Amino acid sequence: MYYNLFGSRVYIGSATWIFAIILVVLYLIAGAKILKKGGDSGWKILIPIYGNYCLYKVARSESIFWGTILLSVTTSLLSRLILSAQRTVGTILLIAVGIISLILAWKYASNMADAFGKGKGFALGLFLLSPIFMLILGFGSAEYQYGYSHSEQKTETVDDDF
Repeated sequence: MYYNLFGSRVYIGSATWIFAIILVVLYLIAGAKILKKGGDSGWKILIPIYGNYCLYKVARSESIFWGTILLSVTTSLLSRLILSAQRTVGTILLIAVGIISLILAWKYASNMADAFGKGKGFALGLFLLSPIFMLILGFGSAEYQYGYSHSEQKTETVDDDF
């Protein structure tokens, strides 16, 4: 229990944690369903970084995934720069990285919507309210447009009549 500036009791934590856990569980369920529709195994979503990579692969956005990883490392390094004497330069660069991150997130949402035959309005929903729209993709009637994902190619048997 904490007190705010006015002396009132503020209960921070339990409601926030419950809400965060619910969002994570919804994201995992939706991700598993999307991976299954994309021809991958749903359990892969449980592996922290690899699960996200598989979702990017379903959206055919592997390069965006690696760009996001690179931006995460860059953000960490720039935060060190801000703590040093170069605050202005670091802050400007950090804002630029944030804008690039938003652009990559939009491109990923757009690619995911395209992968399931949805339009730009649905992509906007994925961008702004990802867990809800991922549940719609996972449990809805949307079908994966690209056949099988890269990791699970459909193998055909060839009968040789000699």
